[in-house]
Amino acid sequence: MVDRTPQRPAGSDAERNKGNRVVVRIYGEEHRLCGDAPTSYLQDLAVRVDARMREIAKANPRLGTSQVAVLAALNTMDDLVRLEAQHQRVLALWEREWRKLEQANHAAPGAAPGAAAAKPRPI
Repeated sequence: MVDRTPQRPAGSDAERNKGNRVVVRIYGEEHRLCGDAPTSYLQDLAVRVDARMREIAKANPRLGTSQVAVLAALNTMDDLVRLEAQHQRVLALWEREWRKLEQANHAAPGAAPGAAAAKPRPI
């Protein structure tokens, strides 16, 4: 999604113009980002990373920049893993509830075969 490209070798015009580029400031350092996402999204990501790093540095003032960055990455990955697990639990619950509705619909007297509604797409 995001490709940090501080020193990209010169190539064709098509290669150089590929993706959106933006310069951001994270934890006092300037970074050039390139990605398919809109520049406003890339900037928002940078603001969030900067905030996470500053939060960690404030709680751990003796840490160096690389240590703060590693902790920020670990905390962010922990957030992602927990959200993925929560997402899977919600999907499983949704599937169970959908099966109950399908069974109730098939068991209803007078229900025509195949009368069940199309399965909605989960969010």
